Amino acid sequence: MSKNRIKPEDIITIPADETIKLVFAADKEALIQFINAVFGKTYNTATERFTVTNADFVDSQTFDRIHGDLMFSIEGDYYHLEFQTAFDSTLTIRIFEYGASKALEIAKSGAAEDPVLFVFPQPLIIYLEYDKNITSQLNAVLKVPGHEALIPFVIQVIKMYEYSAQDLIDREWYLLLPFTLIAHRKTLDLKRDSEQHKKDFINAFRVLLDTVAGLTDAGKVSAYLSGILIGSVKHLASYFNEKYIQDDEFGKEVMDVKQGSVRTFLDDVRDEGREEVREEERQKQEEERKITALKMLKKGYAQEDIIDIIGISQEELQALAAS
Repeated sequence: MSKNRIKPEDIITIPADETIKLVFAADKEALIQFINAVFGKTYNTATERFTVTNADFVDSQTFDRIHGDLMFSIEGDYYHLEFQTAFDSTLTIRIFEYGASKALEIAKSGAAEDPVLFVFPQPLIIYLEYDKNITSQLNAVLKVPGHEALIPFVIQVIKMYEYSAQDLIDREWYLLLPFTLIAHRKTLDLKRDSEQHKKDFINAFRVLLDTVAGLTDAGKVSAYLSGILIGSVKHLASYFNEKYIQDDEFGKEVMDVKQGSVRTFLDDVRDEGREEVREEERQKQEEERKITALKMLKKGYAQEDIIDIIGISQEELQALAAS
C-alpha cells in the first residue's frame, strides 16, 4: 500500500498479502460464511445482494493512491478487511481514512438526502504474524460538533498466530487455514534445531492438505474452494522451501500436488481408493479457475504468481491473455 508508513526493512517479505486477498475474494459463499462466524451475522450465503466494492482511493492532501485490501457489501452492509504481516502503529488512522473515503463514495453515489448518511464499513484486521504490540482491538473516538458524547470507532482484530488449524475449523474460519503455515517462519529463521524445524514444516504442510481434503469430503468446503485453499498452501510451501528448507524432494512433492482434485491427490498419498471428482464438477472447477485467472490478469498480477496460486498451465494462461 502506498500509504504504509512501515520502514521497508521492517516488512516481512513473505508472499502472504496477495495470496490471502485472492483466497478471500475467490468464493462468495465462503466469505459470507466467514463474516457470519466472525461477527455473529446470519446472512444467507446464497444471497444475490453481494458485491466486491472499490477499495482504491485518492489521498485528499497528497493525491497519492491509497489501497485498502478488500471491501465488499452483503445485503447493504459494508465490510473492510485488512491483512497485515507486520505491526503498524498508524493502522488505526489508515483504517479510519479508508472507511471515511468509502463513506464519502457511498454518500456521493446515493440520492440527495437531508441529512446526508455517511456509512462506514465494518473493519476487521487479520494479523498473520506475532508482534508484542498487537492488541485485541484498535480504538478511536469521534467528537462531533454540538454533541458532548464521544462516538467510539472500534476495529476488531484477529491474531492468526493464536489459532491452530483445529481452532479455525471449530470457528468455521476455513479461509484462513493455508496461513497457519506462516507461524513456522520464525522457527525456520532460527539456526538451532534447524533440521527439526524443517521437518515440522513439511509435516504441517502434509497435515494441512489432509485437513482440507477431510473438509471437502465432509461437504464443509466446496470442491472449488478446496482447490483454491490447496493452491494457496502450494504457493506458500514453495516460497518457504525456496527460502528456508531448500529440499529438492520436498519441492517436487509440493509441485506434484493436484489442487484441482484434492481427492485424487489423497488417493495417491493414502491409497484409500476414494472416488474421483465427477467429470461435470471437474469441468465446473476448471471454468471457475479460468475465470479467476482472467480476473487476476486484468488486475495486473504477474503470470508466474497466477500459475503458482491458481494451478493453471502457462499455455492455458497465455491463451486466456490472448483472448
